[in-house]
Amino acid sequence: MPIDTHPRRTKGKMPEEVTAQQKADAEALRRQKTNVPAKVATTTPASLVPDTRSTAEQYVDSVAPSMFAGPLVRFSKEGAFVVTETEETIGPDTEFIVPCDEVWVGWIKFGAEGEPPERHGDLLYKNGFTLRPRADLGDNDMTQWSTGLDSLPEDPWKLENLLTLQNTKTGALYTFATTSQTGRGAIGNLLRHFNRTRRNDPDSYPVVKLRASGFQSKKRGVGWVHVPSFVVVGRTAKNSAAPPDTSIAADLNDSIPD
Repeated sequence: MPIDTHPRRTKGKMPEEVTAQQKADAEALRRQKTNVPAKVATTTPASLVPDTRSTAEQYVDSVAPSMFAGPLVRFSKEGAFVVTETEETIGPDTEFIVPCDEVWVGWIKFGAEGEPPERHGDLLYKNGFTLRPRADLGDNDMTQWSTGLDSLPEDPWKLENLLTLQNTKTGALYTFATTSQTGRGAIGNLLRHFNRTRRNDPDSYPVVKLRASGFQSKKRGVGWVHVPSFVVVGRTAKNSAAPPDTSIAADLNDSIPD
């Protein structure tokens, strides 16, 4: 066999060919990192965050993974909290326990019709949580964005909050989901209350009623803008089967402002 055609002794490339190939490989790698979205759902490597789940919780998460504690609840433009699945409106006097340390924060991008959305985030109170920078998600070219309701380019990635709610009477679980600034603000007000009270009472959760407030927009033609709010009416012990205490004394001066 001629030496130049031996599988272990093929003729080498010219220096300029090697340089050109290296440049092409580097450019292909750069495009791959820019255009292919990461599929990792958490913002912190799992190896850096201790897994505090029980064996039962780990099993359930492995066979039935879900980010939602129950049916989704949204806040409508008409100023009502609505169960998305049934279109049932939640009354303003219904009370819910809120496990605030289970709130999820992250980014969401809706795909084509019939496809699940893509999410990147984690539990806000999880040790080591860091919100992933928007620029790291891709889709940074505004000329490629679709047009929003205001006729301006609309970012396909939205900042989303997911808040678990548990009906105090039935025990039924729901997940309030929002990407709006007013919705995130309402959750932020509730979490500020939670952060304050847990300094002296770390083993309790707030009990809230879902109410609508709002404001008169200064934009022409917009009118009244409905805003969600979580009015704290009491608190209850974590992991307790006892009815929550919603007396005035239980949560004096702890209501959430509109």
